Formats: sequence, C-alpha cells, structure tokens
Amino acid sequence: MTTLKSEQVSLSDLFRITGFDRHEMSRKLNKAGVPFEIGKNRGHMYDKTMALAVLYDNPRAVHEDDAKRRKAVAEAEKAEITVEKLRGELVSADEMKQAAAELIKTLFQRVVRVEPAVIASRCVGLDAVGIETEIRTAMQGIFSDLRFDPSKYLEINDGEDENSETAAD
Repeated sequence: MTTLKSEQVSLSDLFRITGFDRHEMSRKLNKAGVPFEIGKNRGHMYDKTMALAVLYDNPRAVHEDDAKRRKAVAEAEKAEITVEKLRGELVSADEMKQAAAELIKTLFQRVVRVEPAVIASRCVGLDAVGIETEIRTAMQGIFSDLRFDPSKYLEINDGEDENSETAAD
C-alpha cells in the first residue's frame, strides 16, 4: 500500500505562488504550527496544501498590494460619502435623531392633547362600544395619515394644538 504525500514547498515556492511577504508567511506558518522538514540548504519544506490553507484562510496574511488595494477602496468610499454629503443625499445621524424626536413630539401632541377633545365631543350619549369605536376610528385615522403622509407630522404647530385644546375645554 502506498501513501500519497503532498508536494513539499519552500518559502521561496510559496512566495512565487502567493506573492506574500516571506517573513510574514514564515511567522504565520510557525504560529499555526504547520509542520516542516529540513530540506536542502537547511530550508524549511512545508506541505503545500496545508501551508496554502493556512496562508489564505488567515485574514492577516496580506500581500502588500492587497493592503494598497484595500486602502484605495477605503479612500474611494470616503470620497463617495463626501460627495453624497455635498449633494445632500446623505443625512447625518444627528439630523435623523432630531427628525424622529420631532415626529414623536408631534404625534404625542395630536394623540394626547388634540384628539381626546375631538373624540369626547363625538362620544356624548354613546355606550362603551360606541366610545371604543370612535376612539379606534380616530386612532386609525391618525396612524393612516402618518403612514401615507408623514410630512404632516414633521412640522409642529403648537399654537394650533393649543387653540384646539382650549376650544374643546
């Protein structure tokens, strides 16, 4: 019975195959515990399959050109973000937080301050089921407006809300 032995390669062979830095490859192979045999001229001979698996699966086994390519991609992405900001296509997180806070405040004002007065006037003389129906209908209307035209909720008009509330009192 014969056993198949994988091809043995030196660091020079691995350099020709991968283009990775020899010192970095040696460090990674030793760190991963890849076994080696002493070959001609006292060089380390590694199992080709095992060595390449370690070098390619290890994200730190980076070729200098690879690092330059990643840097160029990162710089291009940064430039793209800058252009989007200048065009107004990109909104800052702070602006989004402010818009969300404004939306919640306006929605709160309508649900808590304005609608109860409107609903109460329609509920005079109704039984519990009728009151529940009126409340449900009003809330569905508010959230339907919010879903189909959220811009209504992005402008806070305190004066109008205050007048609606006092008119109902």
